[in-house]
Amino acid sequence: MQRRLFLLIAVCAYLGSGAVPVQAQTRSWALESFRATLEVQGDGSVRVEEAIQPRFSGSFNGIFRTIPVDYQTTEGFNYKLFLELESITDGNGNSLRYETSHEGHDVKYKIYIPGAQDTTKTVVLRYTVENAIRYFDDHDELYWNATGTEWPVPISRASALIKLPEAAAGPNLHVAAYTGPYGSHASEADVEITGSQVSFQTQHGLRYREGLTVVAGWPKGIVAEPGRITVAWRFLRSNWQRFLRRYWVLEVPVGIFLALFALWYFRGRDPKAAGPVMVRYSPPKD
Repeated sequence: MQRRLFLLIAVCAYLGSGAVPVQAQTRSWALESFRATLEVQGDGSVRVEEAIQPRFSGSFNGIFRTIPVDYQTTEGFNYKLFLELESITDGNGNSLRYETSHEGHDVKYKIYIPGAQDTTKTVVLRYTVENAIRYFDDHDELYWNATGTEWPVPISRASALIKLPEAAAGPNLHVAAYTGPYGSHASEADVEITGSQVSFQTQHGLRYREGLTVVAGWPKGIVAEPGRITVAWRFLRSNWQRFLRRYWVLEVPVGIFLALFALWYFRGRDPKAAGPVMVRYSPPKD
């Protein structure tokens, strides 16, 4: 009886002191801002710079940046963006450690941020993308999911800037913006065109798994259109796994052919004769 009374007094004293167990201490984070700058090159590639400002309450190791790179056409084929990462740095240009993985249709970067505790940090990603421009009969277009819709936290401010070649400036430059979750047609963003540059700014913060998508279309002939060989090569790069899964039975004969061809090419061909060949009826002196 005395033991139970002692335990009851101890519990009441603990609760009355206002102490919070370690397990109950909460931590959270959000994105203070997200700004993407996209520079369309004359050869059709796009250079991208993302300036991300996460705000941490509590202690964290870093963040994940998920970028969608695999899409599907209306015909059921894959359409892949070929992304080449250049660097991941902090706001002062210092390199940050990161790990790369692929999950479903996305490429995922696990970015380690030193000192991510009760503070706001800046992370800058720079990369180049091929196969991002879509070519139509009467115009070319960049349709870009600037922020992505995989963020598990809200984004207070989201913006994007598209830099096009100077020849794109004019009345035939058409733009659009979409906000909200995946598939949303809402357009709660301000758009401003200045010459060949287009800026986008959301009118309010984005909630959990909401994003900003930006679109710019310009007349043909300003950005180089890939030739048939390049288009075919990109199609094969985007769909080779699909073909292997469907036509896996062809892998064995194709593999045997390639092996025998290599054996013939390197070991089976007769050596080339050096100069004209003359008939001899006796061995040479040497």
